[in-house]
Amino acid sequence: MPAAQALDPGQMVAIMGTSTCHVMVSDRLGEVPGMCGVVDGGVVTGMWGYEAGQSGVGDIFGWFVETSVPPEYHQRAAERGIDVHELLTELAAEQEVGEHGLVALDWHSGNRSVLVDHELSGVVVGQTLATRPEHTYRACWRPQRSAPARSSSRSSRPGCRCGSWWWPAGC
Repeated sequence: MPAAQALDPGQMVAIMGTSTCHVMVSDRLGEVPGMCGVVDGGVVTGMWGYEAGQSGVGDIFGWFVETSVPPEYHQRAAERGIDVHELLTELAAEQEVGEHGLVALDWHSGNRSVLVDHELSGVVVGQTLATRPEHTYRACWRPQRSAPARSSSRSSRPGCRCGSWWWPAGC
């Protein structure tokens, strides 16, 4: 948080990687359902640090590319000098939202927020024989985009309010 210069109460920072951590500080202790943890001075000295997030983000996309993308996609990406993630992102971006008809629940590594249960599993619903890798890749984006809103709304409780989001570059 100090590196992102988000030191004021109510500033939530997304730290993204294999998972995503939503971290916020507050000058008051408050009960926030679905928060994974709260520690006095754990983020900034003299403040309460709240942590929520997603158990799998980069891990889910990595797993998908490694186990579910046919060799021709890897070859196509290599011929263009890009990685498979970039190719799938380009192909997925050509779709309208919901065009593929898939719904993904991103609990492949459990659920850190709101249920706080690391034993849960993920699922993709709506696949047919016409489903392409870019359709599934796009479906997996959706939960990544909606989880911060869940963390933010959960933390908007008396004593612990999320006032702004910080998405530092390079995370």
